[in-house]
Amino acid sequence: MKIYNKKGFWSGVSFLLIAVAYIILLINDPHDLNTVSNVKSIFFTILCVLFGVSQVYRGLDSKRTKEDEQNADERRKFVTLKAESSAFKITLNLFLVLTALSMVAIGVIKYNGLTDATIYNGLLGIFVGVAIVPSIMVIASIGANIYHDKRT
Repeated sequence: MKIYNKKGFWSGVSFLLIAVAYIILLINDPHDLNTVSNVKSIFFTILCVLFGVSQVYRGLDSKRTKEDEQNADERRKFVTLKAESSAFKITLNLFLVLTALSMVAIGVIKYNGLTDATIYNGLLGIFVGVAIVPSIMVIASIGANIYHDKRT
């Protein structure tokens, strides 16, 4: 017998050992007459046995191991896709807030009539720099949507 998925196999063996230990503890403790605790322990033991047998079987079967590897690969791709999407949304919202704050700062300086041109020009430069990023991100998002819409 060959073990194709060692991690899954040993995980199953561990669950079976936990189930055996739980059964031994249930048998050796006659003083515990709490029915709810016994039912909970028996339920937990049955789950450990079922999960352990399933994992050992999947670890010994090459076809199931290939399915597990394919599922893990698909999950990894899905998690990466979701993480990149979340990072894009967070960055876009952060830069939109920074753009709005710099617009308010420029408006306050201009409204109050502050004549210091270096502060005003500095804020204007920051505004332009910060405002470019969300613009590029929105254009890239529209372009990616058009591209993938035509591809699929």
